[in-house]
Amino acid sequence: MKKILIIHTSLNGGGAERVLIDLLRHIDKRSYAIDLLLVYGGGVYLDDIPEGINYLGSIFTEGHAFPLWRRVLSVLGIVRKYRKKDIENLVAGHYDTIVSFMESRPVKYHSFIMDRADRNVTWVHIDMLSNHWTRFAFDSDVEEERIYNRMDSIVFVSEGIRDTFNRQFDIRDKSKETVIYNTIDKERILRNADIPVSGTGEGSGFPIIAVGRLVPQKNFERLLEAVSILHGKGLDFSLEIIGEGPLRATLEKRIQAAGLENRVKLPGYCRNPYPHIKNSKLVVSSSDSEGLPTVICEAFILGRPVVATDIPANRELLGPSEYGILTDCNAEALANGMERMITEPDTCKKYAQLSLERSGLFSIEKTLSEVYSIL
Repeated sequence: MKKILIIHTSLNGGGAERVLIDLLRHIDKRSYAIDLLLVYGGGVYLDDIPEGINYLGSIFTEGHAFPLWRRVLSVLGIVRKYRKKDIENLVAGHYDTIVSFMESRPVKYHSFIMDRADRNVTWVHIDMLSNHWTRFAFDSDVEEERIYNRMDSIVFVSEGIRDTFNRQFDIRDKSKETVIYNTIDKERILRNADIPVSGTGEGSGFPIIAVGRLVPQKNFERLLEAVSILHGKGLDFSLEIIGEGPLRATLEKRIQAAGLENRVKLPGYCRNPYPHIKNSKLVVSSSDSEGLPTVICEAFILGRPVVATDIPANRELLGPSEYGILTDCNAEALANGMERMITEPDTCKKYAQLSLERSGLFSIEKTLSEVYSIL
């Protein structure tokens, strides 16, 4: 039996966290003994850690990453924010493989204990060229690149993400790079989509849904601007943006300022968004960057048509508007794509059918086989 350590940031309600839980649920526990370590504790998925996974705990408690004295001293350059002993206190023994399942902090802490494993593997979920959000975790871009070069395998969740990563970093041995699509549990999604949930189908007109954390990357402000354009044209629709995050207050103010209170709802984080997606007539992604957008994968499985901004990950899933409508990354173009779905029933029906066809892209068995090959 192979002994595996997986390091992840936290189990808050993000797409990568959902993918990790599904991977842990389906992995062969007769062949792999899995230890899970989080950088930050807590999170809505903490209770979903499957039986048979050994949860080691977290380096820091949620919301209390660093004591004040360490933050002050790190700013002054007297001590480093990320220290080797933080992870050494929790990790004992030797592993066949250590996996950092997320960029940034997990990769940094992974670098401290690479000598504890026969193989070291890391996952990349995000477009590092347009959204190099990980810089704060490293002393420099050079250090970050050096750590990636030390890995035995770098896994990308899409071809587009591999391409943008290689335009950001110089990986000397390209043979260590591989693309593995996320673990998408079709049966779980379809089963949960049939659970009655209050609030689905509410609102007037053509129901539209967007799902994601309320953070700049998702650019829901662009979506609200597009919705305002549609509202100004007198179209009858409603929009739910399911998710929570630091931009809630900003989005609420924009909704109120645009007079969209009767059109747009922010119901917050939803543990089971699938009934909402199933009862919508359109799924919209307004993001500036994605890895492999979970909500689009879920829309495919539930047969919902998609309108999305033309970024590498969305283009890889939708093709050149083959399986959904791709738009330029501005509010007017996004509004035009949404308007087509609202006003052209045949177009909406066509893309709903194409979504179902595209869902054949995802197979747990294929994904697990590819994961086993690099562990």
